[in-house]
Amino acid sequence: MFEKIESIIADSFGISRERLIGKELLREVTDAKHFLYYILYFIYGYKAISIAERYGVTKVNVYSSIRQIHNGIRTQKYYANIHARILKDILEKGGDLS
Repeated sequence: MFEKIESIIADSFGISRERLIGKELLREVTDAKHFLYYILYFIYGYKAISIAERYGVTKVNVYSSIRQIHNGIRTQKYYANIHARILKDILEKGGDLS
């Protein structure tokens, strides 16, 4: 399940899945990572500690990323558009949003 969502988000950002789950910190990759954490937490219900352990980051890092995306979706069209595109991609590519 993780691999499928990782691939969908990586494709949505035009990066490889390997870059998404790696340690790279370029803006295009970190934005994708933040959305990955947000989707796993809010849509799929994973706990922050589980996300942190899977991706080798701290729980605080995961919460910070989730908060950034959550606030961005509410206040910036840029984030809202990306969020909508990712949800559409998940549905189209056979992901389940429940």
